[in-house]
Amino acid sequence: MKRQAWGYAGLFGLVAAAGTVEAADFAGGGLGAIPDNNPTGINITFNVSGFTQPVAQVRLRLGLTHTYVGDVRATLTSPSGTARLVVFSRLGNRATTGIGASSNFSGTYQFDDAGTDLWATITPLSTDGIVPGGSYRPSTAGVTSVEGIRNDHGGCSTSFAGAFGGLAPADTNGTWTLNIADVVASDQGSVTSALLGILDGSDALYRSGFDPAAIGTCKLAWLDLTGSGRSSYVVVRNTGGGAGGAVTWFVQDNNSLTGGATTSFGLGISSDFFVTGDWDGDGIGDAAIWRPGNPGQFIIRPSSRPTRLITQPFGQTGDDPRHDGDYDGDRRTDFAVYRAGAASGDASRTVIKLSG
Repeated sequence: MKRQAWGYAGLFGLVAAAGTVEAADFAGGGLGAIPDNNPTGINITFNVSGFTQPVAQVRLRLGLTHTYVGDVRATLTSPSGTARLVVFSRLGNRATTGIGASSNFSGTYQFDDAGTDLWATITPLSTDGIVPGGSYRPSTAGVTSVEGIRNDHGGCSTSFAGAFGGLAPADTNGTWTLNIADVVASDQGSVTSALLGILDGSDALYRSGFDPAAIGTCKLAWLDLTGSGRSSYVVVRNTGGGAGGAVTWFVQDNNSLTGGATTSFGLGISSDFFVTGDWDGDGIGDAAIWRPGNPGQFIIRPSSRPTRLITQPFGQTGDDPRHDGDYDGDRRTDFAVYRAGAASGDASRTVIKLSG
């Protein structure tokens, strides 16, 4: 482990801004060639230790080569699989191209929430063009076409902080895994270096929201709980029976056909309100419920951390929670409730808790 300052400009030897604090950098093991046309890919591991406070932010730096960037996907997972985020995947694979971008990785690339738009960078590059080294935001995956049907899902800016922020020390210390896979034949590449930087919650700059809002060049589908780029088919059913019975969610992937895979999970009781949004900012919808009370409570099953529910007290009995949305434009859902006026003629209002 190497300790050094982590400023707004980034990790890895750059000049730190005043008021920054130390961050821990961890070198990755298991570097080497990325197996061609093999979804299993290569696992790069980072042995993380020494954290006593929850995670605030994560950044990743890679020495990476590959002669077809549209073939590659990279996914970062915390110890024990508690949280995960697609760093990038199938770059350029969208409605206008369908097979991904043909430019090349050949350099050192940093991925963090304050970086630039990787998809916008690769768009003008030629087949032999080199993606410039630098700092890029994580982004949603390009979606492989199904029977000629494609969409503009890929390239939405996502959030390391949304996926990993708040991880307790018990979920932070241990082995982190970066899986990099080449999922299309012929072109090849390798990982020559890897460094994972983790910043704990003591950083004052992070707490004051120094990371800028990021949009990205993409379209998001409402109620997409699987990451297909299309709205999923969702049914919420009282499987416990009776008033207050336990509820099961059934989610069928929308693959533009009729046979998408179906998953199910328990979340909520029949007297709850059922809502969805993208509270963790990973470009995939999160199932959620709102339970009346004083205060009321949002309970969210984040797609990046499905085994760890998030509870947020907000609102009160009598509110309508079906008004969540992205009110501050940062691609993360904000908590919101509609509250009717107490008496005839009184003003009604929407009460919002911004993600920032």
